[in-house]
Amino acid sequence: DGGATHIRGYVVEVERDSTLRCTWTGTAGDQLTLLVLRFAATAEGGCELRLSHGIFEADEDREVHEQAWTTNLAALDGFLSG
Repeated sequence: DGGATHIRGYVVEVERDSTLRCTWTGTAGDQLTLLVLRFAATAEGGCELRLSHGIFEADEDREVHEQAWTTNLAALDGFLSG
């Protein structure tokens, strides 16, 4: 819709050079979820990002987040690929 998205959360754990875990409360409701980002070096010298986000109380909330992550990560890949 072009409006601002407001996300709140706290960093729960950081594993240097590999993992970031944080809580996530956002626009799909006030449900608290856990976001886990894992980073790994690739053979080509790049970085692979693996993301997991959940657990959602409703399938609709999971679907909304899945669509948003898919769209935003594709945009990030395009930006970084230049």
